[in-house]
Amino acid sequence: MLALAADLGIDRQTALRLHHEYFDAVADAAWEDGIVTESERADLVLLAGLLGMDDTVLVAAFEPRLPRESPARATPTLAPAVRHGDLVCLTGDMQIAREDIVARLGRLGIGVHPGVTKKVKLLIAADPDSLPGKAKKARDYGIPVVSEDYLFTHLLKGEK
Repeated sequence: MLALAADLGIDRQTALRLHHEYFDAVADAAWEDGIVTESERADLVLLAGLLGMDDTVLVAAFEPRLPRESPARATPTLAPAVRHGDLVCLTGDMQIAREDIVARLGRLGIGVHPGVTKKVKLLIAADPDSLPGKAKKARDYGIPVVSEDYLFTHLLKGEK
């Protein structure tokens, strides 16, 4: 990578700074929903190797963090605590049957609404980075959009 940068007229110090900035931006994106999935972890390990990052950078990437604010990126909304009586909405093809998710959330007193309204506290998306109807509407309303992993690691954690 550094040889390519040199061929493009980018000095070593600038190339290393750009590598670190890019890696940090990818790590921030992985943490945007509050967790790093196994797939995101594998991507970060691969990227660190491709960019020639040392282990300390990789270790730091797995420390929980909020994404850095930048003019190009809106301030992330952290997922709120969802409590008994709250409404959530589901979108996308989940890893388990939707009826099962609805039943499990119901046992916790959390209702599942079919669409995004201002009463919905959280949108749980199979693909939280997507912008189809529900995700776009949730973002427009300021409703956090979280991954399906968040559902299992935070809301249904310990629920059988």
